Amino acid sequence: MLQRVGGAFGASVLLVVLPAVVAFGSPAVAKAPSPTPSASGSANPNLGPSVAGVAMCSISDPQVTEVSGLVVTANGYVVINDSNTERSREKIFFLDQQCRQTRSVGYPSSAFDPEDLAVSKDGTLWVADVGDNTTLTGGSGNRRSSIALWSLAPGSNSPVIHRLAYPDGRARDAEALLFDGEGRPVIITKDPVGEVFTLKEPLPANNANPAALTRAGSFRPQTTGTANPYGIVGTAVVTGAAMSPDGKRAVVRTMSDAYEFDVTDGDVVAAITTGTPRITPLPSEPQGESIAYSQDGTEFLTVSDQPKTTSILRYRRFVPAAPPSASPAPAQPQQAKERSFLQSLSLYDITRIVIGIGLLGVLMIVIGVVAVIRSRRRRRALLAAAPALSTTRIQPRRQRSTTRIQPRRQRSTTRIQPGRQRSEEPVRRGRRRSQERVRRRGKHADWPCRLSRKPDRRRWARRRPAPTRRWDVNPGRHTGRSPPTRRRPPCR
Repeated sequence: MLQRVGGAFGASVLLVVLPAVVAFGSPAVAKAPSPTPSASGSANPNLGPSVAGVAMCSISDPQVTEVSGLVVTANGYVVINDSNTERSREKIFFLDQQCRQTRSVGYPSSAFDPEDLAVSKDGTLWVADVGDNTTLTGGSGNRRSSIALWSLAPGSNSPVIHRLAYPDGRARDAEALLFDGEGRPVIITKDPVGEVFTLKEPLPANNANPAALTRAGSFRPQTTGTANPYGIVGTAVVTGAAMSPDGKRAVVRTMSDAYEFDVTDGDVVAAITTGTPRITPLPSEPQGESIAYSQDGTEFLTVSDQPKTTSILRYRRFVPAAPPSASPAPAQPQQAKERSFLQSLSLYDITRIVIGIGLLGVLMIVIGVVAVIRSRRRRRALLAAAPALSTTRIQPRRQRSTTRIQPRRQRSTTRIQPGRQRSEEPVRRGRRRSQERVRRRGKHADWPCRLSRKPDRRRWARRRPAPTRRWDVNPGRHTGRSPPTRRRPPCR
């Protein structure tokens, strides 16, 4: 019974959770009208209009594929590839304004999974080798115990490695790198609730023992409804980050939107964990994983991770309009828009609810499986003890059946024997009665015999009509004659 309840509940959880995830995560729902604000104004004044990006140039170099990091320079762009099986593609590529490759720099050793690219104030390029895809996201399943940053000084041709590790030793997949005002790295994981890690101590170089990171908070995306191929999943995962040229703004991107924060006194961690973002939609990018500021800091530039030709897109940063000045005329109070329970949920709440329901369903399935195993073991034990139990139960039944049949046979014999003896008693009793009747009547006791003595009775009987066929029960004896009649016994 327990396994049936567990299996039924697990199936119901799957039937409820999967349609909800599909409904929330489908692009059709992302494109449907929602309480998300538009360009003309809405309930969220910090979300800008959804405007497609403008292509700057197209990257068609066969070595530059699956771009995951982007930096804008005075002469063009710097990009890196995602994890590649070909060693010749594990490089840092320098491109001109037309996205043509001008030079490349390789790593002194194999890079595991480069995911983002940043530039510090002194012009040093930093490669975030922090990716660690699971088997569900296309990884090999061999999780890494440490991560690394590669630094390339201006004019250098050999990057330097800096090894880091998460404080609890657990593997994580990250794709965003920032640097605060003091030059300390800030790493944001790719989870729906992105964890923010930073380094408190100075960053070591060429170290064999990884330096321990410190968890500083979390970054929580919002449900914006911006169109993207991955629906709600695309609006939740962090895929890139960048700092403005003046260091006063930081942007963190997902596959659908760019969240820009104001940075005070170089405290990037406080800005992205507690600040209020201005959201610029990045609609319909195939797999947006990179973002960078333009040279003047007024625009965003992005590129998608694609195995074929891809374009660098330009977006105008969203800046909310200034609040209107006070007017002497009293303003009409606007009625608050009624929002349903689902519309009031944030992305964080939806994620927690789906995860909780999924864990509960998995727990019930595990309970059902354990109950099935225990039931089968109990059944095997009963079958092993079945011969002894069957012998003990069947033997008394056979004795009872023999005991019940024997009295019945005795009773039938006893009943039949007295019946034969009593069968003659009525005849004798009847004869005695008839004899007593004759003695009481005396000489007139034979009056029926006298009345039946007619001299012409036999002659009259012979004059009867011939019998029909229905009397011919015995043709050899009664053919042509009347059937025999029962005669009264002769009188004495």
